[in-house]
Amino acid sequence: MTENATIQFDGDRKAIVTYTATIASTTAENYTFAKTDFSASSLNNQAVTRLDINRVWFNVSATAPAKAATIEWDSSGTNELALTAIYSGDYDFSSVGGLINAKPTDWNGGIKILFNSVTNDDTCSLMLELLKRYD
Repeated sequence: MTENATIQFDGDRKAIVTYTATIASTTAENYTFAKTDFSASSLNNQAVTRLDINRVWFNVSATAPAKAATIEWDSSGTNELALTAIYSGDYDFSSVGGLINAKPTDWNGGIKILFNSVTNDDTCSLMLELLKRYD
C-alpha cells in the first residue's frame, strides 16, 4: 500500500490538502485531517474549530464501484458521510458557502477520507479546498 496525505496550503481562511492511495495489501485505507493540523488565524490567533469543504477534485479507480472513496465528518462516534467520490470528477460548493460540517454527535471538526477498496492496484487521488472556521 502506498498512501500520502499532504497539506499543500494553509492560509487564514482556506487550506488545500491532497490524498493519494494505492491498494497493495487488500486492506482499505483512511486518513484524517484533524482541525489541529492547521495553523491558527494570524489575525487573532484563534484555533480552527472545524473544517468545511469548498471544492473537491478526484480520480478514483476502484474495481468495485461500491467500494468508492468517501469523505466523512470525523467524530469520536459514528462519522457522517459528507460525499462519495468514484471515477473522475469534481464538486464545487463555493457558490453556497461550502459544504458545511454537519457536526455529528461527538464531532471533532476534522475530515476523514476513506478509500474503501480492498482490490490490489486500485488507486485514489483527491484534492480538497477546505474552509477554516473559527466559531
